[in-house]
Amino acid sequence: MFPRSSASAVAADRRLGTTATLGLTALLATAIGGTSAGALWIASNALRTQAEDAGRQAAVTATTSFATLAEPSAANIARTLDIVLHDHLQAQAAATALLVEAAETAGHGADYIQDALRQIASRSPIRRIDVTATAGPGYSTEPARLDQTELEPAFAALATMPTATGRTAAAAATQTAAGLTKAAAAQPMHRPAAVRIEQQLDSLSAAQACGAEDDRTARDLADQQATAIARLLTHAIELAEDAGWRSERIETRLEALVRATTIEYIAAATVDGQVVYEAGEAAGAGDNRGQAALNTDTDEAVAIEGRYDDRRRWLTRAAATRANREVTATVDVATRSGEENLVETAWQTEANRLAAVEGVTGVWIAEMAAAPEGRPGAVRLAAAAPGPGQDRATATDAWNRWDPPRIEMATEAARLSAATASSTIELLSGNDATLLSAAPIGRLGEGRTVAVVIESRANEVVDRMRREAATGLGAAAGLIAVLATMTTWTARRWLTRPI
Repeated sequence: MFPRSSASAVAADRRLGTTATLGLTALLATAIGGTSAGALWIASNALRTQAEDAGRQAAVTATTSFATLAEPSAANIARTLDIVLHDHLQAQAAATALLVEAAETAGHGADYIQDALRQIASRSPIRRIDVTATAGPGYSTEPARLDQTELEPAFAALATMPTATGRTAAAAATQTAAGLTKAAAAQPMHRPAAVRIEQQLDSLSAAQACGAEDDRTARDLADQQATAIARLLTHAIELAEDAGWRSERIETRLEALVRATTIEYIAAATVDGQVVYEAGEAAGAGDNRGQAALNTDTDEAVAIEGRYDDRRRWLTRAAATRANREVTATVDVATRSGEENLVETAWQTEANRLAAVEGVTGVWIAEMAAAPEGRPGAVRLAAAAPGPGQDRATATDAWNRWDPPRIEMATEAARLSAATASSTIELLSGNDATLLSAAPIGRLGEGRTVAVVIESRANEVVDRMRREAATGLGAAAGLIAVLATMTTWTARRWLTRPI
């Protein structure tokens, strides 16, 4: 046996040291990597569970508002009627302001104008009309005229501020000694004045119909309000013609009404059906349904079958004529009624409000009919938001996204009578993460069950998961590097050199 040379011994020492170091480092890396991966998996699941719990809580919170709207209490009926009539009263106030402007420029006196306003009030839901100004004439349909100090703060400024494009304002429904009332006001374009209208609302009938399957309250209200607008515009156009306004001026005023209110289309036709003035989207241009529906020689206003437009807004159509039949006005008014009853109309408005919250990409209210054994039956979509045209750049029309996963969520929440949630939150997924949550709102008549489904973005949760994963993996890599260096030195010092 010959001793190994010094060079070969050193080489063997290095190989042995390297092998030992690599083996120990691999064991350490496996242990640390496995522990880190397990911790990341646990943390990711914890974040996903936390997000879904938050979604369930948000759905439960949202149901409180929707459930309140289904309760036929006095306060709730006031709120619901306020929602339904808000835009209509603004449009009526603006149309009344146009009528006052046309009558004054035609040279009619206070007696004539007050009589015209009383006629409008007696043949429409409008209970009272007041024109208040700090300078110039004022009018009222009541013996006691409102002065500047008696106007609501939201309206008082209209009586003094410079005229511009006919400003409008609306006040909430209030309970008074005379009953439930709502007021709105507008400013005419020719002088500072507050043209205030007031309606008394039939809250008792609304409460009795609230939630019933055959509740037509919202649609009946929309028809009444639209016919009042048509009646106001018919009279205003005639007075504008009496004042010698050119066609361009009349159409300019009508276009201003369309821009500032919920009125979508106005057409004025002569007795032979010729359209002489037109404003707004010409979806009904040349349509003589309004003229054909009015075939008497008395003042008349009728509601005509409405329709949904391409933004899924219900357009209530109405027409009105005067006894002289010189002109017939037809209007399309965007409303919150459509096929829905009073409760569903309020739900749609509440869904629109919720869908405007940052991060929320969809809200659905589903109604499920009763089925055998108490299970939810056929599912009908009662409201959805955001709808088309709601200025949500990252969201598509919720009405077109009512698909099996969302239907299943609503059905499951109704079946369990509890909130539920699911998500697409994945650490390695490249798609947008979404969170779906649902909760039951309650039961309506005839055993119907209602649930709300909410969709929101969950990318922030995924970003947090990725940040924590990067931090954890970076710490693990640093620890492995430090331990590998220490292992190399220790292996050579205490293991391979002695051997």
